[in-house]
Amino acid sequence: MAKQVPARNGGTLTRPEKGDVLNPKGRPKKGWGTLNDELVAEGIEPVSKANYRNVVIRLMSCSEEKLKEIQVNKATPMWIRWIIGDLGSPKTRARLMEDLRNYTLGDSVADLDDDQEKPTEMIITHNHVIMKRDEPSKEADKDNTGEVE
Repeated sequence: MAKQVPARNGGTLTRPEKGDVLNPKGRPKKGWGTLNDELVAEGIEPVSKANYRNVVIRLMSCSEEKLKEIQVNKATPMWIRWIIGDLGSPKTRARLMEDLRNYTLGDSVADLDDDQEKPTEMIITHNHVIMKRDEPSKEADKDNTGEVE
């Protein structure tokens, strides 16, 4: 059993005997799950992809004065205030706009990739379909006898 001993500055301290535990449940765990539960209990919801995208697009349309007004408002969610800060920084602005463009319109670099197969041009005439390719195939080199030249 723990015993009470006088403290230096008045009052008493509880000193456990050997083998006694004063806090049998241990320190309460404060992990991501607990934090998430607390935020849900407070009514704070996660940001959806669509909401994030729409907010960033609208922020890009705001005047500088409006952005400053939104950023200093303590009621504005922190993630929006961080984005406004990123839009104000030349180092991060270009990256943020590039990421949003790629998210909205697709990756522009992939459209310029030369490794993609080029489309085949088709010419349709009366009763015939002629396929034009960059490189002639063996089928195109055959004459009327069926032999390859």
